[in-house]
Amino acid sequence: ADFDEAAAFFRRASFGKLDVSFEFTPWVRAYENTAICPSPEDEEDERRSALGPISALARIAAASAGYDPLAYDRVVFFLPNPVCGFPGLGVRGEVLLANPDQLSSPTIVHELGHTLGLAHATSSACARGCRVLRYGDHLSPMGQGYLDFSAFEKHELGWLSGTVAARRSGSYAIGAVDDATPLPQALIVPTAHGEYWLEHSSQIARLIVRFVHRVDPRSPVQQSILLPRTLRTFTARGVFTVRVTHVTDDHALLAIRFLRR
Repeated sequence: ADFDEAAAFFRRASFGKLDVSFEFTPWVRAYENTAICPSPEDEEDERRSALGPISALARIAAASAGYDPLAYDRVVFFLPNPVCGFPGLGVRGEVLLANPDQLSSPTIVHELGHTLGLAHATSSACARGCRVLRYGDHLSPMGQGYLDFSAFEKHELGWLSGTVAARRSGSYAIGAVDDATPLPQALIVPTAHGEYWLEHSSQIARLIVRFVHRVDPRSPVQQSILLPRTLRTFTARGVFTVRVTHVTDDHALLAIRFLRR
């Protein structure tokens, strides 16, 4: 059921652009009396599996059971117990899920999201200079939520209908980020240090604002930062203010005013 729910989540979030299906092997014995934890070289070398022996031995066992791991876009290793300090991991087309007691559809979506190139969805009290909570986004499955992928994440995955950049004061219409629409699904405000991503969801009655740094040397992929909850207005100090002037189930009208332009 958890895997079925994860597949349904991807179909819904991608507007049908990504269809995920799972094929399961029976339980196979792959690791008996064998050291299986990956080495630092496994983790650092992009040409090999980051899971090291966990991947190599499980693939051999699956092949012995009549399955060809190379025939699949992603391979999930589902273990009955935690190993090597990894309760879950998604990297380079492989997912490790250890400990069935903690298995859930959000966990499956999260780890598969990493294999699609997504970073953790974070949160902070401000766009720059405040402490960043690594899993702090309570809306995205790449954080600690399960509402939907963010507009930025959907853009990275090629699922978004489009975006509109605000470079001058005025009104901008955006469609709901969780419904198929011909309208752009995010309003982007570029700044010298990164971009503010503003979105509207049909599931929650408030403006959603995230910030994406232009370059973050601490991460190989761009991370979005969910900013403090706001109902209908948001101010980026010294940059702009935005106000929701009209909203329906499928779109919102945002009025933006730049403060130094």
